[in-house]
Amino acid sequence: MKKSLFLIAILLVSAFAQDDQSQGQNEEIVANQTEGDQSTFVERFIASLTMDNLNRLSQKYFYESLAIYGMLLFIIFYQTGKKQNIIMLNDWYDACKNVFESNFSHVGVGKSGDKSLFYQETPAAFKFYASGRETIQFCLVNFEFRKRQDIITNWFFNLIWPEKDRITIDMPLYDQKEPICAAVLRKKDLKTARENYLDLKGLVQKIDTDILDDNHLVLLAGDNYIANTLFDDSTLKLLEQNQKYISLIHITDCQVFSRANSHMRVILNLPTNKKEYPIFEQLMAAMIKIADKLHSVKLPSQSRADAQKEREIYEQIRTKDQREKQQEELRNEKEKKLREERDRISKLGKEELQKYEEKQAQKEKKKLLSKRVQKIM
Repeated sequence: MKKSLFLIAILLVSAFAQDDQSQGQNEEIVANQTEGDQSTFVERFIASLTMDNLNRLSQKYFYESLAIYGMLLFIIFYQTGKKQNIIMLNDWYDACKNVFESNFSHVGVGKSGDKSLFYQETPAAFKFYASGRETIQFCLVNFEFRKRQDIITNWFFNLIWPEKDRITIDMPLYDQKEPICAAVLRKKDLKTARENYLDLKGLVQKIDTDILDDNHLVLLAGDNYIANTLFDDSTLKLLEQNQKYISLIHITDCQVFSRANSHMRVILNLPTNKKEYPIFEQLMAAMIKIADKLHSVKLPSQSRADAQKEREIYEQIRTKDQREKQQEELRNEKEKKLREERDRISKLGKEELQKYEEKQAQKEKKKLLSKRVQKIM
């Protein structure tokens, strides 16, 4: 794409130069050649790139020049934005490489023999995969970078709706059937999280701790035993010291993110400064440590019984919530069809409208007849 746009720019400037020559202008855009001069087209073009020529072209062909400058600006932003995202991607992997290689037997999205580490969905979205651990089925990391390659998104929309560079880590576990739900998240996101995740609304409670600053991070769990088992003091201190990177740590047995009986999702904010990435090695190691504890934890009989009762209530609430959503969707769909029908009728001519009314009248008669038949029977 970059080469094709550059060739278009060359052809346009060359066309401008030929047009000026045909009009008999005294000044020449393309450098004069002596007899026997064997210079190539590119050399002649480069020789013509003087400030006087470019200024005169931009004045004479203002809109064409503006289009060329726009294309060049787009190319520059696209390449630099994409490059910046890839740099951040590699900085993250360099920091976490040892953790993944020491904890998983297979690292990267490539199959056996393929050394590909990342899968690119868009210039701002990538995937990373690791598997081969007894406790974790797999570790899938989704990268969502700011759309730096997009001029409009990066320089206009981003001022109104700021985007963050973040990663979402999903780790479903093997063979864990204990009813465990817990979370660590920002206090300002607590209300939204409970609206989006029903299990955080009905299955957990706020756990008080002297380590976390309640004004920033909040710890939620079914009870103190679960909280203390999964999040020891060293883990909480690490999270508190690096709270600016923590968006959400969500552990659930309610199949919110996958069909696994136990699933752990982590959302972290990525820094733009390369010097901050080494801390992600410790954060990633801590997440794997929590997952291992989650796999091996066994609840006391009373905690398990209480959790089971809560899940029975949760299941009733979830079923009711799903039914209400389905009913709302049906209502919205019905209203949409009625609006479309009214719009269609308003555009009908007199004859078409008369035919439509006759057709509707026939339908009403059929309905009345069918009701009478049912009453008689």
